[in-house]
Amino acid sequence: MENLIEKGFRPTRTILLAYGHDEEIGGWDGAAHIAKELEGQQLEFMLDEGAFAIHGHIPGMHTPIAYVCNAEKGCANIKLTVDTVPAGHSSMPPKETNIGILANAVARLEARPLPAHSTAYFKSLRYIGSALPFYMRMVVANAWLFAPLLKWLVLRKARTAPQLRTTTAITIIKGGHKINTVPAIAEAWVNHRVHPGDSDLEQVLAMDRAIIADGRVKLSVSGFGSRSENNRSYKGQSEWLPVAPVSPLDTRAFAWIKRSVAEVLGVPTAPLLMTGNTDTRHYWGLTSNIYRFSPIVMHVDQLAMFHGKDERISLSNLAGLHDFYERLMLNVDEGV
Repeated sequence: MENLIEKGFRPTRTILLAYGHDEEIGGWDGAAHIAKELEGQQLEFMLDEGAFAIHGHIPGMHTPIAYVCNAEKGCANIKLTVDTVPAGHSSMPPKETNIGILANAVARLEARPLPAHSTAYFKSLRYIGSALPFYMRMVVANAWLFAPLLKWLVLRKARTAPQLRTTTAITIIKGGHKINTVPAIAEAWVNHRVHPGDSDLEQVLAMDRAIIADGRVKLSVSGFGSRSENNRSYKGQSEWLPVAPVSPLDTRAFAWIKRSVAEVLGVPTAPLLMTGNTDTRHYWGLTSNIYRFSPIVMHVDQLAMFHGKDERISLSNLAGLHDFYERLMLNVDEGV
């Protein structure tokens, strides 16, 4: 924006740049306050961070695809608690311990992923049908016949499987404080990123209970943090993040994004489900057109670095980010 202004650019439309500082922990002190400041206004669209221009995602396709997310998963944190067995000395252990009961529950959850939903993903592929390799065009055009095969291919890869189902990740486990004491309580936390096909929290809880199949394991919905504003009520329980509303693709906004992608990155655009979470939840009341895209070209294997070792961005992608946002602002202002 600063570079454009230096070149003489004077936008004829209002362009808002919204920077929150706490997106990773929900945006309650950042985006939430920005949204409150804008309350009552109606934005034509919003573009936030999201998926990338990814190559290697579809076998046999050598051109990256720019995945612009027009939908976003929900998020539910489920706490598992086992306190059936009283504390005691390790020299006289019971047949089962609370840790053992909990461990079995965790093992069952990991061994039985939640059901897959493939319809929306197939629609995403059909959106770029002409850009797909010939064999993929045949598969997508005849989904009634090849759907089971395509579903199997997507589910077998850890990078693509989250597109089809609610994911289950055991992220914290606690139990015991002394090496010679059988603990009176054992706890674990499960992080679910909820697919639109399982958009009801009670449905996710019911599936977890059915998989665990052990009444000694108590399930409760846990919040997203320790701060009071992060523990909003859901039927008397801690908050969960519902699945985001799906944004339409037949808007001027999506056309502007798609055109900017083609002009700067030179790749086709496809809609996609955002499998992580953003702080756009706070802006749902300001616009129904929320899109999530990071104009970075990456190989699918590089996605593992996020929130992991050696997270980075290349200089060429940094330049591409600049060029994309500049082009998008010009396209939007011109109204083309």
